[in-house]
Amino acid sequence: MSNTKRIVAGALGLVTALSLVATAAVLTASAQSANYNFTQNLTVGSSGPSVTALQELLASKGFFTVTPTGYFGAITKAAVAAWQASAGLPSTGFFGPLSRAAVNSMAMTGGTTTTTTTSFNCPTGWVCTAPAPVSPTCPAGYTCTSAGTTATATTCPAGYTCTANAGVTSSTNEGTLNLTLAGTPSNQTNIQTDINVPVWGLQAQAQLGDVTIQRLDLDVQDQVQSGSPYLENPGNFINNIQIVDQSTGTVLGSWNTNVGSFVQGTTSSDYYIRLSGFNFTIPNGQTKTMVVNFSTNGGIDTSRNLTIVGYGSTGLQTLSGGIADYYNISGSSFTRTQQFSQPGNTTVTFGIDPNTPPSQTFQVLSQSGLNGAPVLKFTVQATNANANINSITITPTQNTTTGTGAQDASTISILNGSTVIASQSVSGTSPVTFNNINNLVIPSGTTQSLTVTVNVPGFSTTVTGHAVVQLSLSGITYQSTTGQIYTFSPNVTGNAEYFYSASPNLAFLTAGTPTVVNTNPSNGSAIKTSSVGESLVLQTTPTGTMLIPLASDFIVKVGTSLGSAVTIPTASTSITVNGPNGIVTTGTLGQGGPYTINLTASINGNGNPANSLLAGSGNYYFYITSASTTVQDPNGNNINTVQTWGLSNFQSGSFYVAG
Repeated sequence: MSNTKRIVAGALGLVTALSLVATAAVLTASAQSANYNFTQNLTVGSSGPSVTALQELLASKGFFTVTPTGYFGAITKAAVAAWQASAGLPSTGFFGPLSRAAVNSMAMTGGTTTTTTTSFNCPTGWVCTAPAPVSPTCPAGYTCTSAGTTATATTCPAGYTCTANAGVTSSTNEGTLNLTLAGTPSNQTNIQTDINVPVWGLQAQAQLGDVTIQRLDLDVQDQVQSGSPYLENPGNFINNIQIVDQSTGTVLGSWNTNVGSFVQGTTSSDYYIRLSGFNFTIPNGQTKTMVVNFSTNGGIDTSRNLTIVGYGSTGLQTLSGGIADYYNISGSSFTRTQQFSQPGNTTVTFGIDPNTPPSQTFQVLSQSGLNGAPVLKFTVQATNANANINSITITPTQNTTTGTGAQDASTISILNGSTVIASQSVSGTSPVTFNNINNLVIPSGTTQSLTVTVNVPGFSTTVTGHAVVQLSLSGITYQSTTGQIYTFSPNVTGNAEYFYSASPNLAFLTAGTPTVVNTNPSNGSAIKTSSVGESLVLQTTPTGTMLIPLASDFIVKVGTSLGSAVTIPTASTSITVNGPNGIVTTGTLGQGGPYTINLTASINGNGNPANSLLAGSGNYYFYITSASTTVQDPNGNNINTVQTWGLSNFQSGSFYVAG
């Protein structure tokens, strides 16, 4: 518990509290102002009959000394503040709900009216109630404020019973509080709501007796995040503060606020507000939490960082057993920092889509070329608010040709699903910016995938070469719902794609299962203590007539990983090709197929790590790292392809070699 400064009400003060006599309250007003029912808030700049009635009312009490004008200016504000101070209301100069309620509840008829309370001995913190048919002498609109005292029926007038106001403790034992910063609400970094936002909470545990919290001094630092951040009076941003019982949701107090509600402290950045007149009782032995809510002026116009903490060494005032206590709730252990973000400040993130096309081989015909080859797929995610995509920049990291007769990609298109939303020509590796995006909006909280395709013109009829295309998302511009423009350089790059006039269309099917001699006790992998032979099964669906592949057309490596694998001798591999009609041993493979290629790789294991191909005991794999094929294109050109791309999954299962 923080250090407290305790003020003990002495015997004289206690006697005074128990024998409080309500004094006469006299209100004289004109007939017009006396009968006026105030229904709207009034502040500087307001005008009309309501302001005139308010000025006449203030004049009748001696606070407004000039002729009523019907305009709420500085003189009226000062008069309202003076009247509020005399009525025990927050002296802000703002004529809001609390002030309206106080004025509208006063019994006024017409002309000059005097309302007088009758003296009675109702103690502070208690309400005197008359049983029927006795007429009450406690006037309408008047209640006693809490002083935490204990009362008996003998302190009330004859015929009355004495009951405590809601929230006032009747304990005669002096209690104390253990205070901690409530876990909820926690620090927030992106608040976009503006009504009754929980920003700070205090958890209180009562010991020795019931304790009533009556007053809270709250320090609020308001830093505006616009251009160069600066500090302002929190009343520019906050227009209402509530204190709520977290366990029940009961509103303990509500205060309309403006710049006049906050008092500047010891520094220019130090503003605090005093919230009083509420009674939050924590019964002995129980723990309760009160939460402070902020509402802001017409939404969040600019992002702000608010720091909230108790003010000064007497920031919390309590009453228990007739004793006033003050608690220090300042310092970092009682501090919350809340970041309010202007709605529409969209955050956009980019990434490579898991389904982006792998490296593969595409066939380009000489007459029609190839349109719509997928090269890149990326994601765009919007949070906080919708993002309206204005432009996208795609940069070819590769758009080149090798050999003769091939051509670069000539057109890049962006698709949202199957719909083309932008298309533009490309030359070499020059960046392409799409400014003609058609109404591409990424809804807040969603992720959208966009596909980038290319068109490749037809190759020469005497082609011998090929083209390589690789694309990168290098720039994007989007607009938030507030109209603000943002530009980013994501650098999301796809895989390289290869374009030939003929292709073998190789695919990996499966790997054979090695014969198990024993198993590795750690993972059950097959142990080879003699020669190791693995069958790697591929499929080809050539676009034209294809030469039967040989074992020497493939490079096979062995190792515990692809990076450490070493090439096995060609003599250690064998090949069998199966077609639709059985094994094919001579001649060529016709277009289409499909054909199955069984490639068997072997090494002499002997369980000896001294073998030149084995680095020691461990789990080993066979990898196909290169495949050389020859396929005839429609123009009769034999297209030689040495494929080193798209082979990442061309590997066997593991086998264990003991050291």
